[in-house]
Amino acid sequence: MTTITVTCATCSGTGWATHEDRHTETNRDVCRVCGGEGKVPARPGEARETSWPFAVPEARVSGPEIVRHVRTGGLYEVLFRCARVRTLEPLKDYDLVWVHQCTRTGQVMLSPHRTVPDEYTLLYVAAIQAGAPLSDGVDAVVYRALNGNLAWARSTAEMNDGRFEPTDAVGPNPAARVAELEAENARLRIAIHDAIRRPLGVTPDSAVEFYSPRMADEAEARRPRMSDQARPAPVPTDGEEV
Repeated sequence: MTTITVTCATCSGTGWATHEDRHTETNRDVCRVCGGEGKVPARPGEARETSWPFAVPEARVSGPEIVRHVRTGGLYEVLFRCARVRTLEPLKDYDLVWVHQCTRTGQVMLSPHRTVPDEYTLLYVAAIQAGAPLSDGVDAVVYRALNGNLAWARSTAEMNDGRFEPTDAVGPNPAARVAELEAENARLRIAIHDAIRRPLGVTPDSAVEFYSPRMADEAEARRPRMSDQARPAPVPTDGEEV
């Protein structure tokens, strides 16, 4: 879903944010910083997102936000920031939540209840990742792995505490850049396993076998042990029987 951002004339902050809505009439957008409202017209007969550059020349279209998990190296796409948790009981690790978005304001809400509130649309089902339980009203981030379909939700505080780092995946062709980052991540993991296994006699060419922990365990199980190999014959000494 394309997000278009322009500078707010009231506060010069982040600006108005609108999504691709296929409307050709004038609609209101709310500033994410000061809450002020503004109107950006669409040209007659055109979808609003295509006519935006003509209405606001300085408008820019942002690509997906890609972050990297520092410890595992996994790449994730941030789906929503500033999502609001709505729950009666604190949400714990791996609790499932339903991700709703208000059709009027665009506010994203995380709720453990399956019932979709009025004026809300169900977007995702996500699993909580939390070092501490998430209580009602906490700001959260919804994200998902690039190689998986399951969405995750984590508090904004934990998302910004150094567990994740930004990447430069946003560009003219985000999909191609993401593929490059995945390939780079795979090469780094192979190099790490190569460095670990080199003292055991594993060559760099075979280091690819240790790309995944499961394959590494299987390869380790196949490696000959000293008890399985032929031991050298003992050398007899004077007066000693072998």
